Amino acid sequence: VSMYVEMFLGFSWTNVVYYSPKKVKEVASGFYIANGINLSPDEKFVYVADILGHSIHIFQKMSNMNLSPVKVLKLETLLDNISVDRRNGDLWLGCHPNAAKLFSYDPKNPPGSEVLLVQDILSDKPKITQVYV
Repeated sequence: VSMYVEMFLGFSWTNVVYYSPKKVKEVASGFYIANGINLSPDEKFVYVADILGHSIHIFQKMSNMNLSPVKVLKLETLLDNISVDRRNGDLWLGCHPNAAKLFSYDPKNPPGSEVLLVQDILSDKPKITQVYV
């Protein structure tokens, strides 16, 4: 229920939490719905998919495990899962291109899926390729 309240009222209540056996702390906040999260191959950057914000937030991971914002990449889709190619750092994104169909699911008319490939995400002009719709 809280997800729907958050979604329809536009609240950005979700966050990213660092957890270790000795410490738990919030390290990033202000997401509409933070869903997918992953690390760069060198583990210096954290990628967070904000499904309703239509964006990927890129953070630099600091030595104290805090996250420092680097950039936000806006995309015209509902971002869900992030997979990182460990060989080259490319991001593979599982997405939902149609919000209305996603949130009013009908098994006779499923919402569909989309896969995006993002290359050079840290550059000024990342390359975004629609691989599957």
